[in-house]
Amino acid sequence: MSLEAPILVTSGTYIGDEMQAEFGRIPPAFLPVGARYLIQHQLDRLPPGTRVWLSLPVDFALDPAQARILEQRQVRVIRIDPKLSLGLSVFQALLEIAMTGPVAIVHGDTLLDLGAAASGDRVSVAHTEVPYSWGIVEEAEGQVISVRSGTQSDAALTEQSVILSGYFAFSDARTLLQCLMRANFDFIGALDAYAAVHDVATDLDLAAHDFGHLKTYYASRHALAAARHFNELAIDGFTVRKTSVDARKIDAEANWLRSVPKAIQPFTARLIEVPEARTAGTYETIYANYPTVAELYLARPSPFVWRKILDSCAEYLTLAADHRGPPGDALHWLAIGKLRERLAQFPAALPGRDIALTINGQDVGTLDGIVGRLAAEIERATPVSCVMHGDFCFSNILFDTRAERIMLIDPRGLVAGETTIFGDIRYDIAKLGHSIVGRYDQIVAQHLIASNPAPGEFVLEVPADRMRDDLARRYRAMTVAGTSFADRSIEATIVSLFLSMIPLHADDEQRQTTLFANALRLHAQFFGPGDTA
Repeated sequence: MSLEAPILVTSGTYIGDEMQAEFGRIPPAFLPVGARYLIQHQLDRLPPGTRVWLSLPVDFALDPAQARILEQRQVRVIRIDPKLSLGLSVFQALLEIAMTGPVAIVHGDTLLDLGAAASGDRVSVAHTEVPYSWGIVEEAEGQVISVRSGTQSDAALTEQSVILSGYFAFSDARTLLQCLMRANFDFIGALDAYAAVHDVATDLDLAAHDFGHLKTYYASRHALAAARHFNELAIDGFTVRKTSVDARKIDAEANWLRSVPKAIQPFTARLIEVPEARTAGTYETIYANYPTVAELYLARPSPFVWRKILDSCAEYLTLAADHRGPPGDALHWLAIGKLRERLAQFPAALPGRDIALTINGQDVGTLDGIVGRLAAEIERATPVSCVMHGDFCFSNILFDTRAERIMLIDPRGLVAGETTIFGDIRYDIAKLGHSIVGRYDQIVAQHLIASNPAPGEFVLEVPADRMRDDLARRYRAMTVAGTSFADRSIEATIVSLFLSMIPLHADDEQRQTTLFANALRLHAQFFGPGDTA
């Protein structure tokens, strides 16, 4: 693609009702794919220097993180009435851009390998395996003969049909505008008319992934996951195989999946193995094509969906608490023992342990004082030994919207060096809280970024967010098996989690700073100023 041809990403309407039931009322560009928005994946696949316009519904409010993503990538936003047809929205966008020369259009629900796209008049095409309404292309020797709209019941729509797959390059935007007017702003009709006056080539080589329908969304998401994972994870059409050089860790995870009580198994990934032929350092589970709760958190599901998620989390935690384990102090080892080990691995850029610290202008004492406060809160509480997942955070929780039940992956399985399915219920609750109250997934996605304007001084603004603030309130009001989610030992554990994970993010100094600042923010929120127990 020529860098002289700007790109219009069409995302001026909202996803369909079927998808809104899972992801909320969002335009396709902001569908969650992994820990990022679809538009971020699209931008990553554009040639460097490409000028990009993005159409969005006139009534869609960008949150600060979304606005920053677009600003950093120099994406210009065009506001469109979401009730307009695709053709009329494209027409209005091109008029606003004042484009008369070459232009390319990418559908906002499509991901293609545009680094390999060619310039000139051409459209991307694919062979369909799903009977939705598509634009059907008649071609000969790689050239478009005609284009027409196909419907689900169209007898001519077969697996051999060539359909439009979301990328359109035009050498003459002025002619496209004229064709749109003559076709009464029907995009397919305008494309057919354009192909009658320009030689339009077809391109099968852009590896299109369609996220525009629920079925194609999950198929595309699965294809991306299979292509992206390597080394530790291998995903095919049926299973996920996890391996690691740390065989003991992997074997402990498999043991957890194998050994949890029957009542808990409906909430866990299904282990596949031959019992008498277990292999060390690897295990397989059935691939579940459900979104992670981290992905849903990035989108904007309705309060109804979040209530179902929290209800299912509470149901799992209640069952786990019903299966008591041997006496022990797992929480102290997980929350304080690990933290004290990792303090020695803190980056030099962070303050020393005896430096006075502030967060958003509020004094919070020293790091040593904070750790002492956390340890005291945890030590004065009564242990609750039971089945424990050990990494009960959004990225390890899938949600089956049809069964309205969570499914857990990647359990811990090791506590204080011992293989076990048991631990402390408060640790699982705290891991859930580090996603909800602690906003961990927003930090990983770089939606929250802290600054360190002076030694010991940190600033981290968390903008008001109705959905996420309400979710945090719901979380803190919950109780499972007599344990309040607002218990001070749980709050202390949430703070310790953010401090403990800092050395694990050594690849990104900015993220380490944000994790540290967030720990200070949470400590101030939970325990107030100072650092005395």
